[in-house]
Amino acid sequence: MKRLTMNQVAKANLKHNRKAYLSLTIGVFLAVYLACTVVLCIYGTLEANNEKAARNVGWADTMIINQPDVTDEQLRSSGLFDQLGHIYVTASVEQSDVFVGYYDETASNLMYRQCEIGRLPQNADEVAAEQSALDKLGLENAQIGDDFTWKMQPLEGSVETRTYTLVGILSEQTSYLDVSNWFSMGTGTVNLPSILTTMDDTAYTMGTPTVHRVMTNRPSISHSDVEKRLNDGERMVTVFSISRVYGRSYPYDMSMEEASTQLSQVILYLILGGALLLVTCVAIASAMESMLAQKTEDIGMLRAVGATKKQIKRLFGRDSWIISLAALPLGVMLGCLTCWLLSLSMPGELLFKPVPWLILPVAAISFLCVFLSSSLPLRRASRQLPMGVLRDTDKLRKAKRFHSQKHFKATKLIGSRQFRLHPMRQAGSAFMVALMLFISVLLGEMLLAVNWSGLGNQEAFYLSGANRTTIEYEPFAQIQEENVGLTQSDMAQLRSLPTVNKLNTQLTTSAILLLPDPIPEYFKTQSLSVEYENDYITHMGINAWGGGTDTRYLEVTEDTTEADFSDDFEYRLVVDPYIQMHALQDTLGITQKFVPIEIIVATLDDVDFTSVVMDGDIDLEALDAGREVLVFAPNMYAKSERGGSISQSNDIRDERRQQWDIAIQSDYFYPEQELSLMQLSGEKPDWFSKYTDENQLVRFYGELNQLPFTPKVGAVIKTDFRLGNIRPFGLRIITTEKGAQALGLMSNGVTSVGVSLSADPDITTEEILESAIRRIGMRRGMEFTNRLADNRETRAYETQLLSLFGGMVLLFFAVSVSMQVTNTSRRIRADERMVGTLRAVGADERALLACYRLPTIMAAVVGFVLSAIAYLLMYFLYPIGFPQYHLWLLIVTALMAVLNVLCAMMGVRGQLRRVMGKSIIENIREL
Repeated sequence: MKRLTMNQVAKANLKHNRKAYLSLTIGVFLAVYLACTVVLCIYGTLEANNEKAARNVGWADTMIINQPDVTDEQLRSSGLFDQLGHIYVTASVEQSDVFVGYYDETASNLMYRQCEIGRLPQNADEVAAEQSALDKLGLENAQIGDDFTWKMQPLEGSVETRTYTLVGILSEQTSYLDVSNWFSMGTGTVNLPSILTTMDDTAYTMGTPTVHRVMTNRPSISHSDVEKRLNDGERMVTVFSISRVYGRSYPYDMSMEEASTQLSQVILYLILGGALLLVTCVAIASAMESMLAQKTEDIGMLRAVGATKKQIKRLFGRDSWIISLAALPLGVMLGCLTCWLLSLSMPGELLFKPVPWLILPVAAISFLCVFLSSSLPLRRASRQLPMGVLRDTDKLRKAKRFHSQKHFKATKLIGSRQFRLHPMRQAGSAFMVALMLFISVLLGEMLLAVNWSGLGNQEAFYLSGANRTTIEYEPFAQIQEENVGLTQSDMAQLRSLPTVNKLNTQLTTSAILLLPDPIPEYFKTQSLSVEYENDYITHMGINAWGGGTDTRYLEVTEDTTEADFSDDFEYRLVVDPYIQMHALQDTLGITQKFVPIEIIVATLDDVDFTSVVMDGDIDLEALDAGREVLVFAPNMYAKSERGGSISQSNDIRDERRQQWDIAIQSDYFYPEQELSLMQLSGEKPDWFSKYTDENQLVRFYGELNQLPFTPKVGAVIKTDFRLGNIRPFGLRIITTEKGAQALGLMSNGVTSVGVSLSADPDITTEEILESAIRRIGMRRGMEFTNRLADNRETRAYETQLLSLFGGMVLLFFAVSVSMQVTNTSRRIRADERMVGTLRAVGADERALLACYRLPTIMAAVVGFVLSAIAYLLMYFLYPIGFPQYHLWLLIVTALMAVLNVLCAMMGVRGQLRRVMGKSIIENIREL
């Protein structure tokens, strides 16, 4: 006789017990199918988002802006990059920030430049341009084939006139890759070409192109790795990461934020897939438990003849692995089919991109489900002793605990005996009930937290842009700049769009606030020690002003030296503003000290100040007349953290949440206080720079317009609040557009605007509005937000999430009921002789049902207790999980637990009726 192997025994079991293995086969197949579907959907969703971002920023990972000291050889030999491409910026159109250039072949492929209309240039006199670039040049109605003659300003060269033919309209990319806001250098060295020529374009007589480089990182190379390797201590290389998650460029590592965002993009698939796989695991475990229960005597015989625990596990576990291998191909094929059908129904949101390596996570997840599901039943079976299995000594040992009673109720005693003999038999059911009830209470919280209202008074569209001023270099003057914010012409175009009924605008300007002597404590900078990871300790200044200027300049004297500061940078940070203040004092002929203060000019009609105004009242009429202003003067809190960082807050509610190292109290401003303000405004001369000396500053200040004004404080805001899309941080003055006009304040263009509509637009009108508003914003370098679309996406996401959790509740409810009915049904089949005996002495259906009620009730009770404990732990340990917790939802979950018991008992009643359909003699004679 040939030697039997484990696989041969397992195959024989499968053939001999085909029906018993059917439920196990279904469970294993579902595990493979669901694992494949979830993995493909997650991968397809991430790839779809990757494709979307690539339309904006291309396929590069890293960008180095105009750093000729880093050679191509150094980059290639670093071992960090796979591909290296070059972007050449040759010139700008005169008196504009529109740049012209070309790509080499590698950069052209990496940057993924596509034409929405027309084609890319092929000849020397052809160009393709972004629509925003044409808009900035006043060519909003340009058509393919038009010729343009521009005065071109080569970089470091003289003006030349060139004529080009427009052959294509490029998709927008420059605004997404623009890094000028991260630099303090000239814009000519950081801007990317929004008008493309060819490499064969005629070279300029003078000037050298600026070269930017784009690279793809090698596998496993992060942005932090690139920075560390390229910055070796002898040079400083500014490296930008190009995020294909956010579709923008950043000067720092965004991997953690990207991972969090990607997780949120696939969270629905993870939740749904995890829930279904959990149910599948329970089904597999239940099927294994049922199969092994039928083989109790076989296990006893094998243990009696010397089989070890490990051999029992291998013998009866091999069946499930054979089924898994057989189910893998079919499950993968059906999973691919499902994902393909989903991709057709969600174009752009899900890509069907099956790649060979995806079979590895599919197989791993499938086999993990089978392993975890079958481990517990196999462990229980292998731990039984030979005679214990054959004679059921465990039950006999437990039976000794039962005592005779003079008065008893048979059904109650039988039910308690069932529960005491098999206390863990309902453990799986109790767990499923707990999971179902916990998800139910979460669903209730989400339903109560969701705001079902629409946009209400919110804007339908929003344009926002950086307030690009020279306040970092000159904090005391309002410098007039071109192409900063929206112009009156832009605003008129916005108002003329269909269904637009209101524009909520916001812009910023600046002034100086004259201070009394002595300087109020509120304006003094306090120092906070910060300890870095290498035990290095430094000191950072914290002030209530919240701007880039350190107000320690107010306390600088003639005796102050560089030795009073930790380094040259800190010294310049304090001394430069002091020199500027001193020069301005000489110009104005005053001895008072002052601080720069930002003035926010905004539409305040719809702003709710009820919860944030600490002192005074808001009088819109007085604000519009320029008699009063609002003052945001927050309490400022700061705390040093390990690793060399400082956390700051201006929310007074934070004072109760943690102990702050510094607390600057707002005690200077009060209602009816008269503020002594002055605005200095004018254009920046060519010779002006950050390090202009004091004599030049006196000359500069003497040419500025001086506007003194003394409004009163109408109300003081001391706590954190939001003004439109802006959350002010630090001292600010707030007024209205009419108020700024009444005061005569000078400012640059509108830096943000919310567009409100008179009615909800149809899809066609919304597309027209979006296209028009986006173009107006792009010509000023502003970001566009479609809040109508965002609101729809939010509602769709909330609906999907609620539907998902609702479906999970129904699924887990059905599974928990099914598990309870299945467990009890198995017990009824084993107790059929007892059922016949009880029927013979007169027990009816109701009495028999009572014998099996207690285990079902206990499973529901234990499940409710577990879910309540989990919810209360979340309530106490995670208090901000929901806007507000509702403990009364536990009553609803208790009612659901009762409903679960009722449904389970209905199923048990059906199983009893099947047994009672036989004659009493057949029940009693059943072996």
